[in-house]
Amino acid sequence: MRHTIFIATLFTAFLLGACSNPDKPVTYKEAEDFSKQIDSAIHHRNPKYFNTLINIKELGRRIRKNSSEKISSAMERGAGTGLEKANMGGQIILAIEKRGSYELVKHYEKDGVQHLLYRMYSEQGLNYHDFELVKKNGKVGIADFYIYIAGENFSSMLANLLSILDSPAGSEKSEDERSLESIQRIKKLMNDGKYEAAKEIFDGLPDKFRNQKTIQILGIQITSQMDNETYLQQLKDFEARYPNDPNTYLMTLDAAILNNDYGKALDNINHLDSLINKDKFLDFYRALMYNLMKEPLKAREYLETLVQNYPAFESGILELMANYLEAKDYDKARPMIEEFRKNDEFDQDLLKSVLAMYPDYTG
Repeated sequence: MRHTIFIATLFTAFLLGACSNPDKPVTYKEAEDFSKQIDSAIHHRNPKYFNTLINIKELGRRIRKNSSEKISSAMERGAGTGLEKANMGGQIILAIEKRGSYELVKHYEKDGVQHLLYRMYSEQGLNYHDFELVKKNGKVGIADFYIYIAGENFSSMLANLLSILDSPAGSEKSEDERSLESIQRIKKLMNDGKYEAAKEIFDGLPDKFRNQKTIQILGIQITSQMDNETYLQQLKDFEARYPNDPNTYLMTLDAAILNNDYGKALDNINHLDSLINKDKFLDFYRALMYNLMKEPLKAREYLETLVQNYPAFESGILELMANYLEAKDYDKARPMIEEFRKNDEFDQDLLKSVLAMYPDYTG
């Protein structure tokens, strides 16, 4: 069980009981109401409430089902306990604290099951969580969730890690326990901003750990804060290992940009959009690519649509504002600047930085 708690606690940031009669499927209306509970928990910064929305018992059952090795009931319960300790709600709230967002992209039904797809946008990048809903004892909850940046369900991700663990012999710690403790040290070093030290420990992990997709993603997170050459190599390794995985489009977007291959970056964005089956927010990334390609009119087209769809998205407003200022289209820039200044929730220092780049604009 100790293994299981360790793993769930480590990887949620990416991230049993009685039931005598089967419940009816979650209805569309119930799923719609449930999404409001998620929104409320995030808006009011209430991680404890968010965490209660996850059906830990059902998730534990799915972890056992998805494991290639036999998982005991104790390990199954340990997975649930570990997820509770991981504080997924707190991780999301922390990630979006600075100009981030956690928003419902769409609500859909697949194979009779209700799903809620959420987008997480933060300074660390872009990710999506696809929540699968279940009803047990009359209560709607999250049974499992597909993490786009990992390219698999949380239950499968945890089950795959459990399947490679060996039981410790006697009082001695197994190599697996030592490896899990090494991963904890890596996370601590990352939180302290010591990425070179974290990479050194990462490189020393046994192959069976380092070759796991979840650990590969951890390596990308480490190297993203190091020099471009190291980061790019880690991204190339990931792409070579998982060339056809859906999350490769998301993970290797930076690699395309670092290689100045903006056409490929656009392809990745469009492939991701097709997988999600449309997220209008991705127009922001399309606009950024066209800026890098020095096609400001094309960028403007996407930015104008973006701001129309997301009028409170600060970064999108600033990008469109800069586009207008660059083109000396002051009649369009001026009202945006005035509205931005009236919004107490917007970062006025960022506005000053943008305006400082265009001294010809006098307001």
